[in-house]
Amino acid sequence: MNNRKHIGTIEVKNLSRIKDAIYAIANSYDTCFIYDSCETNAAYDHKEYELIAGIGRSEQLISSESNNLTGLDEFYRKNKDWVFGGLSYDLKNELEDLTSENPDPIRFPNIYFMVPLHVILITADGKRAELHSLIPDDSIMRILCGELSPEPVDQWTQDPKFSSAVEEENYLKIIESIREDIRSGDVYELNYCIQFNASIESSDTSMDLHRRLLKISPVPFAAFARFDRFEVISASPERYLKKKQNRIISQPIKGTAGRSDDPNIDLQNQRSLQNSLKDRAENVMIVDLVRNDLARTCKSGTIQVEELFGIYKFPQVFQMISTISGELRENMTFIDAISNSFPMGSMTGAPKIAAMQLIEDYEDFRRGWYSGSLGYIDPDGDMDFNVLIRSLFVNREEGIISYSVGGAITIDSDPKDEYQECMWKASAIRRLFYQVRDSGN
Repeated sequence: MNNRKHIGTIEVKNLSRIKDAIYAIANSYDTCFIYDSCETNAAYDHKEYELIAGIGRSEQLISSESNNLTGLDEFYRKNKDWVFGGLSYDLKNELEDLTSENPDPIRFPNIYFMVPLHVILITADGKRAELHSLIPDDSIMRILCGELSPEPVDQWTQDPKFSSAVEEENYLKIIESIREDIRSGDVYELNYCIQFNASIESSDTSMDLHRRLLKISPVPFAAFARFDRFEVISASPERYLKKKQNRIISQPIKGTAGRSDDPNIDLQNQRSLQNSLKDRAENVMIVDLVRNDLARTCKSGTIQVEELFGIYKFPQVFQMISTISGELRENMTFIDAISNSFPMGSMTGAPKIAAMQLIEDYEDFRRGWYSGSLGYIDPDGDMDFNVLIRSLFVNREEGIISYSVGGAITIDSDPKDEYQECMWKASAIRRLFYQVRDSGN
């Protein structure tokens, strides 16, 4: 049970310095999970923390062959403490009659959660930092206060050569085949993705890569994770699910337009996305799917669309984001909310089960944690989880680094436009490695 102590609270006078300190502290541990809002104001009304980190490991849960979400429920009830971790997209197979038979070069577990030794949080307004620990460590508080310098984070030095088995010509043919499935009435919308892999040496730390990525692409649901032989570097702009007391919030993204250095073209792209009938159709399909998912755990009449077709600016793209909320029925927990809505509709399509069956047929890789979720659960049973997109996945033991990109395909999709959208989404990651190359590392 929870024996965590509140070690101290400090006034934040320099947010960048405090964040640097937290990342450096986390980097000195074999296990850490960090959830960073990057000072963004997107969906600010629902922002709980500017940053929250779970550092070090007290207890852990790693995937079994089945009943992983039941295991998470039991793990949380046993500890009644802060719990940080992640969910694989392939948990779909224990929620529905589905399989994942495609190759999996990254080989992340289906589920991983841990109770941290230390929890460091920065309040949503960025004005206070708090340390809560199972085992007091004076050095952590001294680093946060600026009295002690943390160990520096080593620079990433590698320039991996990413490749995908799906070239542009093949991609265009697959999109046409998906459109035929839509014409046949098998699905209305399908999220199709492609994977890029590269070999790496296992010696470099990914923490430096993560910090570089967030400078290029600050987003409201960024996250870093390190456990066992795995690391996740995520610049996600999307929330999967948040629970606050009896309220559930989901904020699916559907609709993307590129940014431009020319202000006139940039404004034109923004307006084009706002007025796009195709993107609105994609978005509203997923909004309806999310509403149906939430209805499985929420009280009748409480589900509402708080914002429809909101347009938000990010460094590489404009995104169309909608916000749906509902009030949980009595005796429903965070596990019920996850079980009845996972995986998120924005990464599957509609109808959901048929879309997931076709995804398995069309994609040539097992998604693993890509399009899964990373987040935390607090001692009161509240939670916040992102959608693992715009993310890099590292298996240090196998010497592999991977990322995936994709988009929603509808009857109105233009295959070449869809391919271009994938390249927009991958641009921050490509730019990250251009930066490493140009720096001479």
